[in-house]
Amino acid sequence: MVGRTVEPGDEQLEAGLLSPSIAASAARPTYSSNATFLTAFFGGPLAAVFMQGLNARFLGRWQRERLWLGLALLVAVAGIVLVSLPAIRPGLLPFMPEWFAQKSSARMASRAVALAIWGALYLRMRPAYRAAELHAHSRPAWKDGILIVLASMGLQLVIVVLTATAVQP
Repeated sequence: MVGRTVEPGDEQLEAGLLSPSIAASAARPTYSSNATFLTAFFGGPLAAVFMQGLNARFLGRWQRERLWLGLALLVAVAGIVLVSLPAIRPGLLPFMPEWFAQKSSARMASRAVALAIWGALYLRMRPAYRAAELHAHSRPAWKDGILIVLASMGLQLVIVVLTATAVQP
Protein backbone atom coordinates (compact mmCIF):
# COMPACT_ATOMS: atom_id res chain seq x y z
CA MET A 1 0.00 0.00 0.00
CA VAL A 2 2.93 2.34 0.46
CA GLY A 3 3.33 4.61 -2.52
CA ARG A 4 0.01 3.65 -4.09
CA THR A 5 -2.15 6.50 -5.25
CA VAL A 6 -5.87 6.52 -4.61
CA GLU A 7 -7.88 6.39 -7.78
CA PRO A 8 -11.27 8.16 -7.85
CA GLY A 9 -13.15 4.88 -8.35
CA ASP A 10 -11.54 3.02 -5.43
CA GLU A 11 -14.36 3.35 -2.84
CA GLN A 12 -12.87 0.85 -0.39
CA LEU A 13 -9.70 2.89 0.07
CA GLU A 14 -11.57 6.19 0.17
CA ALA A 15 -13.88 4.93 2.93
CA GLY A 16 -10.88 3.77 4.93
CA LEU A 17 -9.19 7.12 4.59
CA LEU A 18 -12.23 9.03 5.73
CA SER A 19 -12.98 6.98 8.84
CA PRO A 20 -11.34 7.95 12.15
CA SER A 21 -8.37 5.81 13.10
CA ILE A 22 -8.76 6.30 16.85
CA ALA A 23 -11.93 5.10 18.53
CA ALA A 24 -13.84 7.53 20.69
CA SER A 25 -13.31 5.48 23.84
CA ALA A 26 -11.66 2.12 24.34
CA ALA A 27 -12.67 2.06 27.99
CA ARG A 28 -15.60 0.04 29.24
CA PRO A 29 -17.48 0.79 32.45
CA THR A 30 -16.12 -1.16 35.42
CA TYR A 31 -16.23 -0.97 39.15
CA SER A 32 -13.59 1.53 40.20
CA SER A 33 -10.38 0.38 41.82
CA ASN A 34 -11.50 2.10 45.03
CA ALA A 35 -14.77 0.15 45.03
CA THR A 36 -12.99 -3.15 44.47
CA PHE A 37 -10.45 -2.33 47.19
CA LEU A 38 -13.11 -1.45 49.74
CA THR A 39 -15.12 -4.54 48.87
CA ALA A 40 -12.02 -6.70 49.38
CA PHE A 41 -11.16 -4.90 52.63
CA PHE A 42 -14.58 -5.34 54.20
CA GLY A 43 -15.67 -8.57 52.50
CA GLY A 44 -12.48 -10.62 52.67
CA PRO A 45 -10.70 -12.81 50.15
CA LEU A 46 -13.80 -14.17 48.43
CA ALA A 47 -15.18 -10.68 47.88
CA ALA A 48 -11.89 -9.65 46.26
CA VAL A 49 -12.11 -12.54 43.80
CA PHE A 50 -15.81 -12.00 43.06
CA MET A 51 -15.46 -8.26 42.43
CA GLN A 52 -12.42 -8.68 40.20
CA GLY A 53 -14.22 -11.49 38.37
CA LEU A 54 -17.13 -9.19 37.62
CA ASN A 55 -14.75 -6.56 36.31
CA ALA A 56 -13.01 -9.14 34.13
CA ARG A 57 -16.40 -10.04 32.67
CA PHE A 58 -17.33 -6.38 32.11
CA LEU A 59 -14.01 -5.78 30.36
CA GLY A 60 -14.40 -8.80 28.11
CA ARG A 61 -11.32 -10.38 29.71
CA TRP A 62 -13.06 -13.39 31.26
CA GLN A 63 -11.28 -15.94 29.04
CA ARG A 64 -7.89 -14.36 29.67
CA GLU A 65 -8.35 -14.00 33.46
CA ARG A 66 -10.22 -17.24 34.12
CA LEU A 67 -7.14 -19.20 35.20
CA TRP A 68 -5.89 -16.41 37.46
CA LEU A 69 -9.31 -15.94 39.03
CA GLY A 70 -9.49 -19.70 39.69
CA LEU A 71 -6.08 -19.64 41.34
CA ALA A 72 -7.09 -16.60 43.38
CA LEU A 73 -10.24 -18.45 44.48
CA LEU A 74 -8.14 -21.41 45.63
CA VAL A 75 -5.80 -19.07 47.51
CA ALA A 76 -8.81 -17.36 49.09
CA VAL A 77 -10.34 -20.62 50.32
CA ALA A 78 -6.96 -21.91 51.54
CA GLY A 79 -6.35 -18.58 53.28
CA ILE A 80 -9.71 -18.71 55.03
CA VAL A 81 -9.06 -22.29 56.19
CA LEU A 82 -5.51 -21.55 57.40
CA VAL A 83 -6.55 -18.37 59.17
CA SER A 84 -9.45 -20.09 60.94
CA LEU A 85 -7.63 -23.26 62.01
CA PRO A 86 -5.70 -21.77 64.98
CA ALA A 87 -8.93 -20.36 66.44
CA ILE A 88 -10.81 -23.63 65.89
CA ARG A 89 -8.16 -25.99 67.17
CA PRO A 90 -5.16 -24.18 68.70
CA GLY A 91 -2.67 -27.07 68.79
CA LEU A 92 -3.28 -28.29 65.24
CA LEU A 93 -0.69 -26.09 63.54
CA PRO A 94 2.39 -25.99 65.79
CA PHE A 95 4.20 -23.46 63.58
CA MET A 96 1.51 -20.82 64.22
CA PRO A 97 2.19 -18.55 67.20
CA GLU A 98 -0.33 -18.54 70.07
CA TRP A 99 -1.41 -14.95 69.53
CA PHE A 100 -2.62 -15.94 66.07
CA ALA A 101 -5.52 -17.88 67.62
CA GLN A 102 -7.19 -14.63 68.68
CA LYS A 103 -10.15 -13.45 66.61
CA SER A 104 -8.62 -10.04 65.89
CA SER A 105 -5.46 -11.66 64.53
CA ALA A 106 -7.52 -13.96 62.33
CA ARG A 107 -9.47 -10.98 60.97
CA MET A 108 -6.28 -9.06 60.22
CA ALA A 109 -4.72 -12.09 58.50
CA SER A 110 -7.88 -12.63 56.45
CA ARG A 111 -7.84 -8.98 55.45
CA ALA A 112 -4.17 -9.27 54.46
CA VAL A 113 -4.98 -12.27 52.25
CA ALA A 114 -7.88 -10.35 50.69
CA LEU A 115 -5.74 -7.30 49.93
CA ALA A 116 -2.94 -9.47 48.50
CA ILE A 117 -5.45 -11.14 46.18
CA TRP A 118 -6.93 -7.77 45.25
CA GLY A 119 -3.48 -6.37 44.50
CA ALA A 120 -2.42 -9.32 42.34
CA LEU A 121 -5.61 -9.25 40.29
CA TYR A 122 -5.59 -5.45 40.07
CA LEU A 123 -2.08 -5.48 38.64
CA ARG A 124 -3.19 -7.88 35.91
CA MET A 125 -6.01 -5.52 34.88
CA ARG A 126 -4.36 -2.19 35.68
CA PRO A 127 -4.35 -0.84 32.09
CA ALA A 128 -8.10 -1.44 31.81
CA TYR A 129 -8.71 0.25 35.17
CA ARG A 130 -6.62 3.23 34.13
CA ALA A 131 -8.46 3.56 30.84
CA ALA A 132 -11.79 3.46 32.65
CA GLU A 133 -10.64 6.06 35.19
CA LEU A 134 -9.27 8.29 32.42
CA HIS A 135 -12.62 8.26 30.65
CA ALA A 136 -14.60 8.36 33.92
CA HIS A 137 -16.36 5.12 33.11
CA SER A 138 -17.24 3.44 36.37
CA ARG A 139 -20.27 1.53 37.45
CA PRO A 140 -22.02 2.41 40.70
CA ALA A 141 -20.82 -0.22 43.14
CA TRP A 142 -22.78 0.41 46.32
CA LYS A 143 -25.50 -2.18 45.88
CA ASP A 144 -23.33 -4.80 44.23
CA GLY A 145 -20.46 -4.20 46.67
CA ILE A 146 -22.71 -4.61 49.71
CA LEU A 147 -24.28 -7.76 48.25
CA ILE A 148 -20.84 -9.21 47.48
CA VAL A 149 -19.59 -8.38 50.99
CA LEU A 150 -22.61 -10.07 52.59
CA ALA A 151 -22.46 -13.09 50.29
CA SER A 152 -18.74 -13.56 50.81
CA MET A 153 -19.14 -13.27 54.59
CA GLY A 154 -21.80 -15.97 54.45
CA LEU A 155 -19.59 -18.20 52.31
CA GLN A 156 -16.65 -17.61 54.65
CA LEU A 157 -18.83 -18.66 57.57
CA VAL A 158 -19.78 -21.85 55.70
CA ILE A 159 -16.09 -22.57 54.98
CA VAL A 160 -15.16 -22.02 58.63
CA VAL A 161 -18.00 -24.26 59.85
CA LEU A 162 -17.00 -26.98 57.37
CA THR A 163 -13.39 -26.65 58.48
CA ALA A 164 -14.43 -26.88 62.13
CA THR A 165 -16.45 -30.04 61.54
CA ALA A 166 -13.61 -31.59 59.52
CA VAL A 167 -10.89 -31.03 62.12
CA GLN A 168 -12.84 -31.82 65.30
CA PRO A 169 -11.80 -35.15 66.83
